[in-house]
Amino acid sequence: MVSIYYPKSDRTLSLEDCFKRIFTNSSDPLRRNMDKVIEVRNTSTHFIVPEYESFYVSLLQASVENYDAQMRRLLGVEISDHIPENYLMLSVRRGSVDEDERRARYDPIVLNRMLDRMEGIRTTEDELESRRFACTYVTELRVTKRKSADLTVRVSRDGDTVAMVKSLVEAKNRYPYRPSGVVKEICARARREGITILQMGVDTRERTKSGRPFNMYMFGLFTAYYSMKGDVRYSYDASMEGEEPTYIYSQQAVDLIWEKIKESPSGVIDRLRSEL
Repeated sequence: MVSIYYPKSDRTLSLEDCFKRIFTNSSDPLRRNMDKVIEVRNTSTHFIVPEYESFYVSLLQASVENYDAQMRRLLGVEISDHIPENYLMLSVRRGSVDEDERRARYDPIVLNRMLDRMEGIRTTEDELESRRFACTYVTELRVTKRKSADLTVRVSRDGDTVAMVKSLVEAKNRYPYRPSGVVKEICARARREGITILQMGVDTRERTKSGRPFNMYMFGLFTAYYSMKGDVRYSYDASMEGEEPTYIYSQQAVDLIWEKIKESPSGVIDRLRSEL
């Protein structure tokens, strides 16, 4: 067993040193995520403001998912067997940090430090584009007549007043997946739940050169069959004016694909191919 103590000392290894020994690649999104989380952990007794949750939540949510994945990989423990799955989803109110409002509330040194940290997180998030560094889940409420909605409400004259509002949502929060990210997520779910996807009766891991159970071709079958491109429930065109369309995808798109695979892992790919 590797000692948890520093050489010739009764002092235990620091959290930073433990991570460096287990996750040796300093450029890995997981390591970058923990570097930021450890940073706020080490300074929170001296410097913390309520606005932290608005821009640290994506890091902390990624940390929860990384913890779940590494417990399974390193120790063979399924954390949802010990902690309810809904506890693994962080719930916070997200809002923008209005600089003018904060300037009136905080000393300039505090304000600049807070804004520097927020910008550093966003810059790294854009640089890495990895859910292992930062990720969010968005809950939306819509007025719809569809009976398949997850939540239902009714109008009551005796009820409290509710205002209908519309607000702008950052595209990368509502549509966090690039195509390759969708493929990775479906592959991870298939491995985690032990589901074998078949194509023409053959395990897809044997058919793909990468050995993955799901690939971009299969993803294309789903986007075409369910007309995901251009449907705001599933995708968003992130291209600039004059460029070819570049779609990013929502959690709803991932969940739909996974739902159909789970329903018929041995036949869904062949069915989509034949019907298209």
